[in-house]
Amino acid sequence: MASIVLRSVKGSPLTIAEADANIQNINIELGGKLDIATYTASDVLAKLLTVDGLNSGLDADRIQGKNIASTNTINTLVLRDNSGNFSATTVTANLVGNVTGNITGNGQGTWTGSATNVSGVVTIDHGGTGATSVSAARTALELGTLALQDSNNVNIGGGTITGINPLAILVGGTGANNATAARVNLGLNIGTDVQGFDPILSNISALGTNGFIVKTGSGLVSTRNFVAGSNISITNNDGISGNPTVALISSPALTGTPTAPTATAGTSTTQLATTAFVTNAVTTGDTAQQVYTDNRFNSIVGIAKAWAVFDGNTGTILASNNVTSVSANGAGQYTINISVGTFSNANFVAFGLATGNRFVTFVNSSANALVINTMLPTFNAATPQVNNGVVRVAMFN
Repeated sequence: MASIVLRSVKGSPLTIAEADANIQNINIELGGKLDIATYTASDVLAKLLTVDGLNSGLDADRIQGKNIASTNTINTLVLRDNSGNFSATTVTANLVGNVTGNITGNGQGTWTGSATNVSGVVTIDHGGTGATSVSAARTALELGTLALQDSNNVNIGGGTITGINPLAILVGGTGANNATAARVNLGLNIGTDVQGFDPILSNISALGTNGFIVKTGSGLVSTRNFVAGSNISITNNDGISGNPTVALISSPALTGTPTAPTATAGTSTTQLATTAFVTNAVTTGDTAQQVYTDNRFNSIVGIAKAWAVFDGNTGTILASNNVTSVSANGAGQYTINISVGTFSNANFVAFGLATGNRFVTFVNSSANALVINTMLPTFNAATPQVNNGVVRVAMFN
């Protein structure tokens, strides 16, 4: 551009030469300018279009009135920086295709597709899982094993469920929100509907043997069975097939020293006669006992075919019928000789009584004689004993 000398710059009036130079320079400048009438905006645009595009060298500070910037600046057009990046607070657009690079900020709207190329960890507080594997994600999200189960077949093995209304019994619940109420609703109230836990009951259920249950100690139980002793039989000793039955065996062989109640004097029944009863009956000198013995014998002599009353020491006959003599054989044995023809054979019955703490046993007989012993009144008596009292014997056929 031509140089023009201005008075305001010079600070004094221009010289003629300076004024002429200014006019000349203006003419030169005007001569190099385009005629506005013959060079319109359309002409300028047409000229620019012939050289636009890559490496055209054209440079514009604004586009449609907007400045260009690569930084996060409002009301500007986006310009990539020398790394190919740009910065923006919010990007509002519909993106089709892949997004490559780092996204910082919040994404609003609908995201469609798979983000398979996302690397790194998206934290839970930013909507991620805080993990890089499926199992680690479940752990970070505290899902446990429930996340692995079929929705139609869920197995809850523990934990606590809160914030729900009690499930009704009809749908598989208890209708309660605590254990006590649940037991009541289900008819399982401890102490009313069911027995509380007891170690004895637990041990009873663990028994493996049959029999009657007995407590053997604190919380301990065992089974017992009835065991038959001597001369006793037991049916169903363990109670399985019915009530146990205890009975004496037929003709028991008693051992030891068995005892029994002593009958009153003069008793004549099938009751057991103890040694005390026998002693009282045969050895007491009591008048009533002697009268009983005499009366007992006298009641039968009237029907006896032969009888004798004799001295136990000597065999001397005191009274008799169809008895010829009595021989004392010694040591408490006697032979009673019977009148010939009284009995036709030895098949007759004899009854004997003795005093002096003795009783009569029969050894053998024939048609004409009867051999007897007088014995001590004991269960194991085996040896005849001399009788110091009176012996009475009656015989019948």
